[in-house]
Amino acid sequence: MEEHVPAPEPMEPGALSRSFPAHAGALLSQVSHLHPAARLLLAALLALLSWSCFSGAAGLSEFKHWVPWAVILLLLEPMGVALALGAVFFIAPQSRLARWFTAAMFRAGAGIALIGFALACAAGTIIIAGLWELYRLSR
Repeated sequence: MEEHVPAPEPMEPGALSRSFPAHAGALLSQVSHLHPAARLLLAALLALLSWSCFSGAAGLSEFKHWVPWAVILLLLEPMGVALALGAVFFIAPQSRLARWFTAAMFRAGAGIALIGFALACAAGTIIIAGLWELYRLSR
């Protein structure tokens, strides 16, 4: 006996708008009202920063150790991709990619804050350990 499998229902065209945060829409409208020269300048700056992240990743990949590779994988390459998408966002703020990027960045806010907190803790630990070693050497 063969079971009847229902046909998939088509997606509603407004499905993305229901999950789109309202404050993300405000950001999109603010960016689209910027002067085109200012948007191009910001896009060029983000593209330059993206290039520097990828160049730094290429330079660090020469070291054959897991620590630089972890920095590349967890920090430099995701930042480079996000900065490149940000450049596209400033060039075409009304595109579908810009809407997706804005919604994704607002949803990823907690993750970004957690990564920033982890990096601040790591930097603080390195500074405190260095000061402790200086104190031990001075005694």
